[in-house]
Order: sequence, then structure tokens, then C-alpha cells
Amino acid sequence: MVLRCKVRIMVLFLFADSILVSSSDAQTTQEAPEISRYDLVISRQWIKPDGFWRPALTTNYNGKLKGETIRVKTGGRVILNVTNKANQPITVHFHGIHQSGYQWMDGVPGATQCPIPPDHSYVYDFVVNQPPGTHIWHGHYMLTEGDGLHGLFVIEHDRTDSLYRDFPEDEFLVELSDWYHIEYRKLTEGLLEIPKVRSTGAGQPPHWPGNPQNLLINGKALWNCANDFNTQYGANPAWGFTYCDQVSYFEQVGKNNSRIVGEQEVFNVTSGKRYLLRVVNLGTVQYMMFMIREHNLTVVAADGQPVKPFTVSSLDINVAERYDVILEANGQPGETYDVVVATKFRYSDNGPYGYGPAQTAKLVYAAEPAEIETDVLRPYGMTPVDRTEGFNATHPLDYFNPRWVTGFDDLPEHLQGEPDETIFINGYMWFDPEDDRLKWPVNNVTHKSDPSGLPFLPLMVSGLGDKSLQGLANNMWDMKLNTTYDFVLHNYGETWIPELGQIDEHPWHFHGHSFHVLGYGPGRYPGFQAANESGLLNLKDPPYRDMVTTFPGILPDGSEGVNLIRMPEITKEKPWIYNFSGPNLTADCRINDPDPNCQLAAIPYGWSLIRLRADNPGVWNVHCHLMWHFAMNMQGFMVIEPDKVGPMPLEYARMLRDQCAAMGADKDVLAEVLQLSGPKELLVGGDDGPTSAPGADDSAAAALVAVSALMVAALGAAAA
Repeated sequence: MVLRCKVRIMVLFLFADSILVSSSDAQTTQEAPEISRYDLVISRQWIKPDGFWRPALTTNYNGKLKGETIRVKTGGRVILNVTNKANQPITVHFHGIHQSGYQWMDGVPGATQCPIPPDHSYVYDFVVNQPPGTHIWHGHYMLTEGDGLHGLFVIEHDRTDSLYRDFPEDEFLVELSDWYHIEYRKLTEGLLEIPKVRSTGAGQPPHWPGNPQNLLINGKALWNCANDFNTQYGANPAWGFTYCDQVSYFEQVGKNNSRIVGEQEVFNVTSGKRYLLRVVNLGTVQYMMFMIREHNLTVVAADGQPVKPFTVSSLDINVAERYDVILEANGQPGETYDVVVATKFRYSDNGPYGYGPAQTAKLVYAAEPAEIETDVLRPYGMTPVDRTEGFNATHPLDYFNPRWVTGFDDLPEHLQGEPDETIFINGYMWFDPEDDRLKWPVNNVTHKSDPSGLPFLPLMVSGLGDKSLQGLANNMWDMKLNTTYDFVLHNYGETWIPELGQIDEHPWHFHGHSFHVLGYGPGRYPGFQAANESGLLNLKDPPYRDMVTTFPGILPDGSEGVNLIRMPEITKEKPWIYNFSGPNLTADCRINDPDPNCQLAAIPYGWSLIRLRADNPGVWNVHCHLMWHFAMNMQGFMVIEPDKVGPMPLEYARMLRDQCAAMGADKDVLAEVLQLSGPKELLVGGDDGPTSAPGADDSAAAALVAVSALMVAALGAAAA
């Protein structure tokens, strides 16, 4: 059971020393913030979200692939007690929450905390200092997010604020996810194995996970049990057996060649009313398209930030993106309409549009209409721009222009013009020569964790750790506070099978910050001035987001600005795409790209440009949110003057002392960190509040974490 309470009290914090506030975000108030308190018990249960049984991570033993929704108001305090009753370590990251003043609570193993071992608990305690919006909480360790460790994090709208007064009060949470019928941890083990046979340019990893078997809407979907198991998964006994509706597939094949199991989500509406839909992609790999038949959607926010409203008939949404949309329920009373989600860019032959898996839910109208609303206010008082014309009539889900998403406000004057500095992010798939594993490194660098086993943030605050790993050579970008940076994100193909010309649409997430998305373009980034003169940049009203996608290739198109070219057209017909045998970057190329002296064997397919103001000190993860790529090390870190971070909270110090030790961290370095930076209340060798859950067996916990710890060490990553 979830214990939840919200109270407003006039008291000082009980742990005043554990509340940290950076100098840039300090607030003085006599009134404590309103508290939203949640207890989450994470365990592994057998569930069947689409009628196909398999083990997964669930919240509070609910038996569903739908985690608790955390709700808080701007300025409110969240106290989240996470107890790990699963048989693997976990952490929780609050995706989209900047943690300004609460940098210790970001939930990234190797950067801000050690994973929570089995039978341990940890309390995340922070104040939300940002505007209303739709965000996510999810696991940030070994693809636990894909196994079910996720939910929504909603900063509620204040309808007394004129900005949100015309938002509908009725809302639906629309959680889209992709779903494998094999546990992610088993698929990850295969993905990170050393290939038995290495072949340059065409070497196959031992067990590539492939595309998910299904898509889910709010943790529900249908499944045909007659689908061939070996075709879907291959013969790999290490993955074990799963079951279709409690009956082994191998027992039922041939008995029932078309047995549909599972259930569909139902959204009940009343004709004449308006609804706010919080649409979120909680998947691991699938770019998705979302629509409601015979209905339009008005987009009013992206990644928790207001945008100038525009109306579409379908919505593209990449992994970890969030859109708030308004639905005008103008269908006929008593009628039912399909709510459709389908995949994009990852092609196969089993989808209705040639894209891959697709699923539907139902939008069901009540028999009687509501009283028709008159003088309805438009979102933010604006008339939405109509973008419903020009959709492909045959495939209505395959066109959405990312430049339609524009900022609610114009770009601030101090962010216009050239940036203070430009940082390049180039990602490739290749075999790492250091350990012969398949990786997606950034700038030819595979990030490594500190050998002490401790997170970088407390090490850097304490002036400890391996200094050779705290810089550019380890994809840790040293950045100055209150400085403006442009990040150029290049999209390269999968270099390990060049003849396929495979291209992914990488959704990049920046922790601790939002940023302005300035533009996209084909090929290699030509530089700020050239890109601007070519009309590829939006310097007037770019969207302010925490996610940006690097697409396979985006071209200017007169009226609409860009076209997304389908992958088969790109790889076979477009002249700016080149075949290549793999990356060949020099050290100068990594830093100075696109310096004309930099020689690249690989030509990028496209680029995205963002502008970020480094206004939040700390150690912040930057990574591709395609979870297989993240597991393969497609990540880096913004290191923004960590000495400016506030004091270490007491609960956090207990976590370092107990949980880092349980995960095998160096005890001498740990003791030194706590001595230098830990709060004075902490009894390093005493018992002032252990983080073990009741009944914990530390020796058993240590044994349970051993395999996962070895996998992380082998990967050489801070997190995966």
C-alpha cells in the first residue's frame, strides 16, 4: 500500500542540515513546503500486461506494468522512500526534474549515488523548483526502466495562473511503452557478452535483443499466442521459458493458431467536453506515433514546457519525450474510436503501416452528451496553428514536423548570437578494442567509472578519485557555471554492419537542465553562421526542452521547414549519405570537429543543435535514451563546478556508508569522503539510521548484487 499525505505546516525541517540549496537557488521562507510523501516497494512478480506471462518489476506488489504516479505542486517537497525487494540493485531518477539545489538526488549510479542493493531502502528528499509539467520517474540501473520500474511525475497546473486557466480539469495519463517477452536483464547479459567470433565490419554480437514484441498503452495490450516463439526470440535456452496466458506456448501451438489474449485500455469520455492528455513514451527503443481516429490533438506542452499551441491529427513521440495535448471530444455519443500507437523508423513487415508493432485502445463515448461548452478559452489564450492539412492519406501516422514545436517565449536576448563554447557529441556503434565488446561510445571514448566504486559527485566535492577519469578523456566535459554552450549532436550509422546503412533516431537527454533546440540539418554541422544563413536554425522562438532527437536526415522544405525522410529512401537514394567502414577520429577531431583538418572516415547522416545555459552546478549525465545504446555506453557527463554544490545531506551520507559498501566500494576512500564532506551527524562506524530494510540479510544482498556488479565492471560504464 502506498502511504501518501499532503500537509501544509509551519515548522522547520527536522533535518535542516540535510536540506541543501545552491547559492543561485537559495530561498528564505518561514513556511515549509507542502509535502507529497510516497512509499514505493519494488519487487519482481510474474505479470501479463498483454496476456503473455513473464517476470517484471512492479510497484507495491500491484501486479501491473504501471507504477505509482507522483504528484506535486511547484515549490512542493517530495519524500520518496524506495525499498528494494527485487533480486537486483536499483536506483530511481526523476526525468525532467532539474534537482536545482538538490543535486545529490538525481539517482544516477556512478555519478550521484550507489545503487540500492536488495533488501535496502533509500529516501529521495527534494523540493521541486520548476513550473508545472509532465515528467517521469524511472530506474537508471541496468535497464530496470524497461522491466517496469517507471511511472509519471506530474507537477500539477495551477489554474489560478492565467497561463493554465483554460486547461481542461479532466485529464488522462497516456503511458506508451514497448515490451519484450524476455526479461531485460537477460537480454542485457547477452548484449554485453564478448562476441565468440569477432569480424571487423560484419561481426555479430552474441544475442542482439532485436525489436520489442509488442507496444502497450497504460500497461495493456493484446497478443496473438499463435505467433511463432522461435521466430520471435531465437533458440537461446539462457533466456528461459515464458508463458502465454498461463499455458506454455509449446503446449498450445497447433491447438489454436489464432488465440488473442490480453486486454485493451479504455478511455471513457463525454461528447462536448475537453480533456488534457499527458502522453509519455516510457519505452526503451521504439520511436512511436500516436493518434485517435477522427480526432485532432492540440499540443500545448513538450517535455514539461509550454509551447505555442498547434493542432495535429497524429503525434510523433520518441523515447522519454512527453507531450501535453488537448482533446476536443466531438465524437458522436455512444460511439467508439480507436486510439492507435505504432512504431516509426524501426521497420518490419508485421505492422499495419509497414513499421512494426502497433496496438490500439478504445475511446468510448457516453450515451448522453455533455452540455456544450461556450466561449471556450484557447490554450494560453492563443488560437492553435492548424497542422492537420498535408498528412499522408495512406499512412496518416508517418509525418510530423519537429519544427512545428516552437517555444512559448522568444529566445532571451542574452542567449542570442554565438555561444561561449561549442561541444560536439558524435556517437558510433563499434567493437571496443579494449574489451572486444560491442559499444555505442561517444567521440570514440568509452566512459569508465571510478575504480573506487564511488559516485563522481562526492569524489569531486571531496577532491578525491582518479583525476585521469575526471576530464575530456572520459567524456566528462568541464563546464563553467552561468556560461552558454552549444551542443552539436551528430547522428552516424551503425558502423559494425556498414552495408546495411542502419540509422537510428537517438533521443538525447540532459540531466539537471532544459535547453533551447535551435535546429536540425542533414550531413555534417556546417557551423553556427552557415547553418543560420541556410535557414536551418530557429533563433526567434525555439522550444525549451530536456530531450532532443538526432534524426536520420532532415532537409529544408520551403513551407514547413523540414521533411523527415523514411529510412529506406535515405539509405538507397539520397546523395548526402555515404557508405563507410567505421570511425577513424583523431584526438583533434573529437575536440575540434568540424575543423577542416579533421579527417573522418564516417560522414554523419544529420545533426541537431541545442543551446544550454549551464546554471546548475553538479555532475550531470548526458545520454541517448534508447536503453540498449545507454547500456552500450552512449553517454557523457557535464561537470559544472561541483564545488558549488551544497552540503551532503545526512540520508545521502548514510547511503554512501551502507549501500556503497554493500556494492563493494573501496572502504578507505569511502571513509575519507565521509570524513571530508559528510555531515557531522553521521556516525561513520556507528548506528545512526541504517539504510537496510527490515529483515535485510546483508550477506545475501551482497551475493545477489555480485553478478550485476561484475557486468558493470566489464562494461566499464558508470551506469547502464
